[in-house]
Amino acid sequence: MSASGIASASGVVSGSAVASASASGVVSASAVASGSVVAGSVYVPGSRPIPIVPAEQHILNVDPAPILIRRKPAARVQHIQNVSLKFLKPPLPAQPGDITITQEPDVQAPPAPPLHITQKPPLPLTPAPIVVRERPPKPPTPIAPRSIVIPGKVIPPPPRKVIVERLPQLPPKPRDIIVERWLGYQRRTRRVNFIPAPALIPHPAPKNVLIQWDSPDVDVRQVYHFLGVQIVCPVQYAATFGATLVDASQLPREVANFATPAGETLAVNSNSDMIPALTGAVASLRLINLACNGLAEYAPQVC
Repeated sequence: MSASGIASASGVVSGSAVASASASGVVSASAVASGSVVAGSVYVPGSRPIPIVPAEQHILNVDPAPILIRRKPAARVQHIQNVSLKFLKPPLPAQPGDITITQEPDVQAPPAPPLHITQKPPLPLTPAPIVVRERPPKPPTPIAPRSIVIPGKVIPPPPRKVIVERLPQLPPKPRDIIVERWLGYQRRTRRVNFIPAPALIPHPAPKNVLIQWDSPDVDVRQVYHFLGVQIVCPVQYAATFGATLVDASQLPREVANFATPAGETLAVNSNSDMIPALTGAVASLRLINLACNGLAEYAPQVC
């Protein structure tokens, strides 16, 4: 319940309604307190009557933390989700240019000039020189290095430094002072006793109850619909839906329940730049060097 609703409901109990209730026979609290219940009578403690207020004049309770009761419908909600899939097939691409091989007639090369060969006898071999080597002289005996250390003289230390510290004379100690004074009497206290009336224990404000219903359980039954195959130009399709296109990995998992049409391959599993299949006089390609003519990718189909 909102604060505005509570405020509007609490406006039922107005000052005029309370005044009318007092005038209709309900004794007000001020009249009992003043002792004017019965003229000339003495008020007896505990004899004050309790006023009775009608239920429609009670102020609605404002509870910032009401009792929350959560409930959930027992019946499950049945939903049907239609899952449709339509395959888009691009049109047949333009055929690649034909490979034309023109074979020229055979041409015989001219004869080569005669080969002139001159034979000479081998020259006599030069004999190897006679080498005589002299024994080298005996090297001198090596002399090891020698180190000589001369000790220094011991010099006596310098004279010792003397520091003299003179302390000052202490001043005389002052005489002690003792003063005796009188204090006044302490202030007397007088005890005051008060017997209060027993505290009124009002009825506690009731806790409001808020029943919060949770969403019911939902059973979704998917119905799959196959919308067939439609030929669409990929360029126009990308120009129309370019801002909303997603990759194949981002498609919903329900597309896995649809089978690919027979004889077709998904675009994600095919290569648009696949080498065209050769037709016609394919065997004539064996007469040329495919690598030198830029046709090396067709070698698997020629072999």
